[in-house]
Amino acid sequence: MIYTRRDVGRIALAALPAAKLLSAGKPNSKFGGVQIGVIAPYSFHGMPGDAESLLKDMVELGINACELQNPPAEAFAGAPAPAGRGGPGGGGGAGRGRGLASSGGETGAGQGGAPAAPGGEPGRGGQGRGAGRGGRAPLTPEQQAAQQKAAEEMKKWRLSVSMDKFKSLRKMYEDAGVSIYAFKLGLTLAMSDDEYQYTFNVAKALGCNHLTMELPSDPALTKRIGEFAAKEKMMVGYHAHT
Repeated sequence: MIYTRRDVGRIALAALPAAKLLSAGKPNSKFGGVQIGVIAPYSFHGMPGDAESLLKDMVELGINACELQNPPAEAFAGAPAPAGRGGPGGGGGAGRGRGLASSGGETGAGQGGAPAAPGGEPGRGGQGRGAGRGGRAPLTPEQQAAQQKAAEEMKKWRLSVSMDKFKSLRKMYEDAGVSIYAFKLGLTLAMSDDEYQYTFNVAKALGCNHLTMELPSDPALTKRIGEFAAKEKMMVGYHAHT
């Protein structure tokens, strides 16, 4: 029988609660030399998406390694709330409190300052998924303006925040027995070199050995990311979803 990656993940996660009952102390999700981890908050849909709640859930499941997406990490460090379709704080952004559910969304800076799409590609200027096909309607001018303002505020914050806040996040996780092996934030061609530097700096502050994002569709973007990663001596992993 051939098992898909998702099948293996489901089998491993199903075994975690039982395995945890058999072990004491800090979480351990390495089995037979194979490290099992999760991507957070994506792996915890409909659950609190803040860094503290995610850590609590991982420890309870016995998971000791994770790939951390940018919303909970940046919210922990004090980032401004992202603008969603219903105004600031919506759109699957960084959950600050336990009452805010995780949707696995990411926030970035897209083309012309618009927030990046979930896949890390530049924003499409507020174009929706197509209401005629059952998707979301296009953004209103007010919503587009709110997203533009939020993107500008996020960029300003990213270029001024201290890495000490991310180091504190790393310590909190490591003290609980969980390592952050990857940081996920989608880079775009519209982002400045300073924003690229910020992204790699955060990954290093969190103790990661690589950065992750969705597989770019533009070869020029892949080339720029690769050149920056080589300069920073850090690996980049792409989510191909194949």
